[in-house]
Amino acid sequence: MRRFVVLALFCVLLGCDQGGSPDAKATDAAATSPAAGASALPPPVQTECSAATLSEDVPEPAGLPAAVAMMRKEILKAAVSCDFQLLQQLALRPNGSFQYSEDEESAGPEAQPAQFWAAQEDAGEEPMAHLIGILSVDYEFRPVTEQEGPGTGSNGGYYNWPKAPDPAGYSTSITSAGDWIFFLKQSQPAG
Repeated sequence: MRRFVVLALFCVLLGCDQGGSPDAKATDAAATSPAAGASALPPPVQTECSAATLSEDVPEPAGLPAAVAMMRKEILKAAVSCDFQLLQQLALRPNGSFQYSEDEESAGPEAQPAQFWAAQEDAGEEPMAHLIGILSVDYEFRPVTEQEGPGTGSNGGYYNWPKAPDPAGYSTSITSAGDWIFFLKQSQPAG
């Protein structure tokens, strides 16, 4: 009996059933889908953005801790894929606090950086291209100060991009623990 169950499961997974009904095949496909039983991610806000023609394969700056390097790589991949929902998930893990605008600090389920970035792209701001650009240059490490204290999630400090002021005003930071804590365009002082 056990052999029959294993063989039947093998056939279902490989599509051995050539004569089944369309309903049975649809049920089998749903049951073997990678998303079956798992919460499916919402579709990306849009499929094209300013980073769509850029590459995620940019040189990694020397000296990044593994957690920071991994988060940087995930951000780059999501940005060139124009997957704002994935970027939002990266931004809001693990503590759910992420700054994406000078006017809006987001936290918890009400956070909407994906929609914010999509609106910026629609307005011609090109935040995704700027994100790729600033993560392609060297970083600046800033240790945690006493005023920031424990509980900041920084585990020692912050890796800030860009090291020098970006002409467009964009900046981002990842903590030593690999938490992405902000990506925003700072307003330019009137001059």
